[in-house]
Amino acid sequence: MERKLELCDIAGYLPYGLYVDANLLSGKYCNKVLGLYESELFVKYSHTHICLFLNTVKPILYPIDSLYGPITHNGKEIVPIVELAKIVRPNYDWKLSKDNICYACGEKPNFFIIFYYQDNAFEVYNTRGIKSIYGNQYQLFDYLHELKIDYRRLIDAGLAIDCNTLDINPYK
Repeated sequence: MERKLELCDIAGYLPYGLYVDANLLSGKYCNKVLGLYESELFVKYSHTHICLFLNTVKPILYPIDSLYGPITHNGKEIVPIVELAKIVRPNYDWKLSKDNICYACGEKPNFFIIFYYQDNAFEVYNTRGIKSIYGNQYQLFDYLHELKIDYRRLIDAGLAIDCNTLDINPYK
């Protein structure tokens, strides 16, 4: 069965200034979504607003591996996985290692915790390998929406555009 872009795939991004590729509009890229009605998106096009069907656009998103590299958000360069870890445990000094491991050291010698994303869940491990799952993950996924990170793997399915491949990234 062929996967299709559905409203549930992009609904979480809409409050945060999602852009879509509406290439069918004379090669015009990066149209900002202003609202929606059922399966139609209202987008800004030049100096007007037009309505497009969901199946005629592709959202512009950061790929999932952008979690571990710097992106621009609200004019500031951040590393998303580090910012997400701060939401889970705000009292730790989170860092990203050369091996893309997000970690924080504690007060006791040799104590650290690791935070990462796997199988659509964020997990925290301590030095003894004890795993805890952060209970309010909706906060983390809301932040992924705000950052426009493609955790649903729409880019891999050909249903979204990697913002890094565009001449002009609309989110910078």
